[in-house]
Amino acid sequence: MGAAHHKEGRGPLNPGRRMVLGGLLSASAAALIPWALAEPVVNAEQGEIVARFRNTTRRSDWMSPYPSVATAPHPIYQPKDNGHLQQAGPYPYPAEYIRQFGGTSWHWAAQAWRNVPNDFRIHTLYGVGVDWPISYADLEPCYQEAEEIMGVSGADNTGSPRQQAFPMDPVTEPYATRRIRERLDPSFKVVGNTVARNSVGYDGRPAC
Repeated sequence: MGAAHHKEGRGPLNPGRRMVLGGLLSASAAALIPWALAEPVVNAEQGEIVARFRNTTRRSDWMSPYPSVATAPHPIYQPKDNGHLQQAGPYPYPAEYIRQFGGTSWHWAAQAWRNVPNDFRIHTLYGVGVDWPISYADLEPCYQEAEEIMGVSGADNTGSPRQQAFPMDPVTEPYATRRIRERLDPSFKVVGNTVARNSVGYDGRPAC
């Protein structure tokens, strides 16, 4: 276990506090649920607090600001593969993830898709796998809560029913995407992207 971090900064673990293991988005969100807000919470994570991407000299390497350390190793591929990720399959995929405070949220594609209702009933509908013990409707309020914490923008054409609107409207559509959508319509409908990326200022953070 690396150093423990909490909202005041870095400090020792206190047995009297509740602890959330991991500094990723999901773990940080867990620290915001009602039981956690009732008393101080320690957020424990491996690795170090990282530098900003603008501090790196290798801008084409998304991992360059986030060095792998012995106590919390993760894959590094440039300028040389550190051999951390061992793959035996015929199609190796150089997956990137960060084992440091904040995790891979330091650089990620911000995809924030919900499942669709049929995903929970694949055995009943398609005869494969197993059905979930819960339904999409059971999870829908949780999806909404997570989207509001992360700050998700999107459109309502994803096939995932909603009880409330997205926290933000979709991010601006690139020109190339708009032209492709227009050419494919009406034969094919291009689904808007759902991302944890600010289309407007949100929760004290500026638009992307």
